[in-house]
Amino acid sequence: MRTLPVNLQTELDGITSAPTRLVKLTRKNGTIVRFCESQSTLIVDGQTWTAVKGVRLSDITFELNRTTSTLDIEIAVEDGGTLDPDDVRNGHYDYAEIIVYAASHLNPTYDLVEMWRGFFGQTEINDRGLATIQAIDFLSKAREIPIEHYTPTCRADFGDARCKKDLAPLTLSRTITVISGFNVTVSGASLSSTFRLGLMTPTTGEAVGESFEIRTVTGSVCKLYIPPRGKLTVGDAVSLTPGCDMTRSGTQGCVFWNNIVNFRGEPDVPGADALAVTYNTWGS
Repeated sequence: MRTLPVNLQTELDGITSAPTRLVKLTRKNGTIVRFCESQSTLIVDGQTWTAVKGVRLSDITFELNRTTSTLDIEIAVEDGGTLDPDDVRNGHYDYAEIIVYAASHLNPTYDLVEMWRGFFGQTEINDRGLATIQAIDFLSKAREIPIEHYTPTCRADFGDARCKKDLAPLTLSRTITVISGFNVTVSGASLSSTFRLGLMTPTTGEAVGESFEIRTVTGSVCKLYIPPRGKLTVGDAVSLTPGCDMTRSGTQGCVFWNNIVNFRGEPDVPGADALAVTYNTWGS
């Protein structure tokens, strides 16, 4: 059973109105957005919770049979507003942490209480500028069953704890000078071809906390797999790490990186195509 702050509980015992709900969004780059269901902006816990048009939170249900809990948040989005539609469409809020609090709208100086915690899920924006956010609780992650399959390529991420390749000496710091479609030009000398399949990770700007995979490298121009529209801007500082093709090859694979001992793939295990041939054909 959840215990409410004494002053808030006393108020609820004496009146029939429900407390207002406050929403705190924390983006991956650390940016925090606060808004409330109230018709007027509130100062609660020393923070400003903005009243936004069209805010409506669905009921929060709690199940005892390990069922995941979801929360729908409706909010009006507008250019330059609390939630900018371009920021939502460009993925700036993807997997942002969501915390829902309850507080008194009659006495906002009272303590607040945390009611629900989850993360930003699928979002739809209609032609009237109303966004519907499906917030998913953290239990949904616990219900996922991660397993590994045999794969012809390495299953480790280049430079992670299983790959064990130290990328720090190979990482470059550059600044974005030009952005055109999929192409991002960075400052400094021409890049090595080893940065193909590597990562461009912003260290300043709106996209801090995200990474963009590099498809090809030509001089100082990195062609990305997805256009960075709305995320990267000229002047952003980025770190560039080289890539691996996840094979045992000597061109840009584990042999090239002198890391074959940590290769985590099974290219010699027959796949589904082996079912289409006879034993004699396979052994010949």
